[in-house]
Amino acid sequence: MKVNDVKVGEAMVTLSSDELGFLGNAINEALGAISEWEFRTRTGETPKRAREMLSELRNILEKTDKQS
Repeated sequence: MKVNDVKVGEAMVTLSSDELGFLGNAINEALGAISEWEFRTRTGETPKRAREMLSELRNILEKTDKQS
């Protein structure tokens, strides 16, 4: 992971395909392991938003795979 820029409330980073895959796997595991009613308390996000982020990560990974 390379940190490109950090500002209040956001950070811009460059991640390798492996790092993107790791994040996707971690989100997927959290969705499977944590009950919906306690998901936000334990992760800081809703299950819906976590599924959206997982989908976005998968789309990005598909693009990086096609460029290889």
